[in-house]
Amino acid sequence: MIRVFLFFIAFTFTIGNVLSQKLYEWKPPAVNFAVRNDISTNDTVFLIIKDRRVNPEKLKSDTDSKQILSTIISDVKRAFPNVLINDKLTPKEGKFNIIINLSSYGAGFGTEISAGVGMVGGNINSFIFPKGKWNAITALTCTIIKSNKKETREFSNVSSKDNLWGYKSSRKALEETYSSTINNLLLYIEDAFMF
Repeated sequence: MIRVFLFFIAFTFTIGNVLSQKLYEWKPPAVNFAVRNDISTNDTVFLIIKDRRVNPEKLKSDTDSKQILSTIISDVKRAFPNVLINDKLTPKEGKFNIIINLSSYGAGFGTEISAGVGMVGGNINSFIFPKGKWNAITALTCTIIKSNKKETREFSNVSSKDNLWGYKSSRKALEETYSSTINNLLLYIEDAFMF
């Protein structure tokens, strides 16, 4: 599966250079995912999550960074109920650490947002966002440090919706990108318990 990671800075510059354009962010939705009751460990897992976004000046939001990060923490804890997850600000040396960096979470209208830059299979590529549609993106990176092994993966999803319902279309597109990105993140974390 080709993993696509869009650089939020390019996305932001594309948005920010248009005088009338705003970036919208909504409260993250409740995500449906499989609860991993069969995974447990005797060790505490340390979860570190940071917001690395560079938001444009014209940001319209019904949430804040703290709530978005809190929702991601809650989703990880809910997915692994038999694992003691301690959400700390810094990694603990010699312990199982999960470090998540949020690099993008937002939606904008496509008449102004038409292009972005990202990576496909490790190569830089440009992307065209549909004009006349709401385009949303959720992107994050996750680094797992366990038994002196360190591995980082990028997760992102882009969704485009017609402007049939206005801001509701924006919200729906952003909810889709968040749900898909979180589900892929949880699969990666699940695999990390095996190595």
